[in-house]
Amino acid sequence: MKIMFKVFFLAVSVFSFSETISFNTADTPPYSTDTSEGFYDILLHEIMNNLGYDLTINHYPSERSLTWVNEGHNAGEFARIRGLSETYLDLVIVDEPLSYFSFVALKLKDSPIIIDSWSDLTPYRVGYLNGWKIYEEYLGFGPKISIANSPDVLFNLLLANRVEVILYSNFRAQQYIASKDIQTIEIIEKPLSVRTMHLYLHKSYSFLVNGINEQLSMMKRNGRYDQLLEALLQ
Repeated sequence: MKIMFKVFFLAVSVFSFSETISFNTADTPPYSTDTSEGFYDILLHEIMNNLGYDLTINHYPSERSLTWVNEGHNAGEFARIRGLSETYLDLVIVDEPLSYFSFVALKLKDSPIIIDSWSDLTPYRVGYLNGWKIYEEYLGFGPKISIANSPDVLFNLLLANRVEVILYSNFRAQQYIASKDIQTIEIIEKPLSVRTMHLYLHKSYSFLVNGINEQLSMMKRNGRYDQLLEALLQ
């Protein structure tokens, strides 16, 4: 009986003292939700649980989400394009991609605008979300650029004709248009760019990089990743 109690107490103690770490994101449904039921949420919860950690996910505006991890307030941030460690020097990339994003332009359906490349955006008033680094990289800031703090504001800029083009990711744009039943906006078919999207960790958590890489790679090999992705698309 004493031996059984000691084993039980040890098991409870190990479980009780699992370290909790926090990741930040600016992602929205279906990738991340307030109830942690999005694709990235489930994926990362499983990975971190397999590594022996409890995970909490915080939702912040894009720039704050990234900056707070770079300053060490939180352990990680997702999902971001490659190359951010060159600017945010205290971030370390997890090399295995979380996903692939098609970055697209959107316009009003009755607009004659044709966009095939980044340079085609030059004549137009363009809006994008604050903190989306790929758009800062290609377009920067200027008098023709409007920065929105939320998807609602971004789409309303276009609907109100305050900009002629908005920039977003393809799948999130489809989800937003469908959820709001918007009939007057269309996605320009050809993406401006297709990029891998990654988890970044604060450098103090760099010891987790190899384990997360291995877990993510294994989930892709054993079919669990595709299972979660298919559920997202239903």
